[in-house]
Amino acid sequence: LNKTLSLSGAEDVDQFTSKAIINYVAKKNGVTQILARGLIDDYLSMIETGILLGERVSVGKLGSASLRFQAARKARLVKNLKTGEDLLVPAKPAMMAPRFKFSQALKDKCTSLDPTYLGQDDEGDDDDD
Repeated sequence: LNKTLSLSGAEDVDQFTSKAIINYVAKKNGVTQILARGLIDDYLSMIETGILLGERVSVGKLGSASLRFQAARKARLVKNLKTGEDLLVPAKPAMMAPRFKFSQALKDKCTSLDPTYLGQDDEGDDDDD
């Protein structure tokens, strides 16, 4: 991906795993990985707590997270388009579901990316060849 869109020093990160992110944050801020892990875990715990309390939680430049009510769904029959077999989709009770809304700034950055560079094209998933 175009790493010039991200923070300086992020070019050292090959995979965006929690271990790599913690290592990056620790190195960038001159702290130990244990301290960086603790700070990131505390940050994520605060976000989770806010969401579970029903608050809309801003996650910086990324967007915001909240809960939304998801209505109950009845059981229904659907048809598998490949085999023609009827499948029963079970009923689901009403519940609260997490929701994440991405910021407009991130959406704008995403529109500037070339889908062919990411290995995705506009014609769908034709990987059967």
